[in-house]
Formats: sequence, C-alpha cells, structure tokens
Amino acid sequence: TLTDIKSLTTCERTAELRGAEACPVSAEMLEAVREAEILVTHVAPVNRAVLDAAPNVKIVGVLRTGTENVNLDLCRERGIAVYNAEGRNSTAVADLVVEMRNIARAHGALVQGKWVKMFPNIMMNRDMCRCTVGIIGVGRVGSNVAKRLQAFNMKTIGYDPYIPLERGQQLGVELTDLDTLLRESDYI
Repeated sequence: TLTDIKSLTTCERTAELRGAEACPVSAEMLEAVREAEILVTHVAPVNRAVLDAAPNVKIVGVLRTGTENVNLDLCRERGIAVYNAEGRNSTAVADLVVEMRNIARAHGALVQGKWVKMFPNIMMNRDMCRCTVGIIGVGRVGSNVAKRLQAFNMKTIGYDPYIPLERGQQLGVELTDLDTLLRESDYI
C-alpha cells in the first residue's frame, strides 16, 4: 500500500527499474477501481492486476512525465488511451541544471551545522559569462536550460539531431555535432 513517502518512493523506483508489473497492488486499490472508466495516478501502478480489476477503463492519466508505472503494452492491446503530464517537471529540472556555484552543497552543509567554503569543483567555478555550456538534447528540459543561460550571457551550444537549426537559433543555441560540443564546452 502507498501510505507514506517511503512506500511511494519505493514503488516509483521499482516501476522505473522494472516496470509496472513489478509493483504490488493492494486489495483496497483493486476494489476501488472496479467501476472506474478513468484512472488517474501519480505513482500507483496501473498493471495487469489493476486493469483486470477495472474492465471499464477507457483512459489512464499519469500526473508525471514518465509512464513507467503503467503497463503501456496492455493498455494499447485493450484500446485504453494513456495520457501523461509530459514536460511537467522540465522547469524544475532546468532550474537545478543551472545551479553552478555549489549552492545545494553549501545548503546541505549548513543544515548539518557546517560552514564549508571549499568544494571539489571550486577551481572550475568562474564567471558564467566566460563559459560555454553544451546542452545534449534541446527538448523541453534543454530548451528551458538554454532560456535560463541567456540571462547569464553564456555561450550556449547544443547537440540534438531531432531539432532544426532554426529552433536552435530561436533558443540562442548554436547547434553542433556531439564531438565539437564535448570538446568546446566548459559545462555539459
């Protein structure tokens, strides 16, 4: 049963590593879905046991980007539409990517009552406007990272074989091949 943060995290991790069928489902959940036509979940599995218990389901909604907790093949086989919140966390992920000055590490140390000024990457820290950042994959997260980096006046290069050059130009990202990106980037 998914009654606390530990059980939720364990279920989420299990689904990500081994798929929806690896996640146990409670009897209460199976009973709760019996008459459902629409299932909406965040972490709870939608596996064969759930779908067998809910023969009327036509739509599954997942309130997160990934659908690891849903047996997509079985849904497809049964004609059940699956929708997810694609890009839901791309803003938060982009914000974390731009953190280059050990803010999270310093905060963690402060929480433990320590004042740390030297971190392993301290020699790599320099003014962001003098750096080149390489973005591998300029999709939702990569695009959001590029937008944030513009505010720091950084040179931004990207590798993404699936987007046109015009899209890179709109984002202020110079698209290049992967070898060039790896060679020229201060941060990736």
